[in-house]
Amino acid sequence: MAADMRREHGWMRALGLLTLRSLARLSGGTVLACMHKPIGRVEPRMARLLTREEIERASRNPSLDLAPEFVAASQAAQCYGIVVDDDVRSYAWTASAPMRAVPGTVVRMPAESAYVFKAFTDPAFRGRGLLSECLKAVEHGAVRDGREEMTALVEMHNRSSLRAFRNAGFARCGFVFVLRRPWIVRKIACRCATHCSWSRDLRRTPASA
Repeated sequence: MAADMRREHGWMRALGLLTLRSLARLSGGTVLACMHKPIGRVEPRMARLLTREEIERASRNPSLDLAPEFVAASQAAQCYGIVVDDDVRSYAWTASAPMRAVPGTVVRMPAESAYVFKAFTDPAFRGRGLLSECLKAVEHGAVRDGREEMTALVEMHNRSSLRAFRNAGFARCGFVFVLRRPWIVRKIACRCATHCSWSRDLRRTPASA
């Protein structure tokens, strides 16, 4: 990971980001990459809005990283996915309500943004572009709902997810440094045209990942 960051950011910035990540992890926090994409009209070919029955069945598949308690807490969110042989193989969750970005921390995205707060592909089905198709379905729904952009927060060390969002047309526009003890959130080199707001999670808020 350090070599990838050095190539992407240069020595000095990579060192600074790795130092921040180490400090954040000591408190149970993290460093998130803020990813944005202006939306346009697209036609998803494979993905669609999943039914609650399909989502609940997927939550029983351990290879999909979709815990039943997460599903129960995300009733107000929408999940777009791809079903192969009656099983969900890839999905992307989106919501306009405040969501828990990391434990103990809630993020509220601008009203014009479709926030993708969890996305995943079955490891046996990776490398086929399924997540990009799920994000196209999110984008199609966002256009219908009158939104102007898509946003995602991805942990800095999650190189595979960062690559998948870049392949789907997202660009990084800054970082968010999150501590849990003491609770601190700082935006780093943020170039977002619209800004998110952060607060402590004082209630049971659906969790992102």
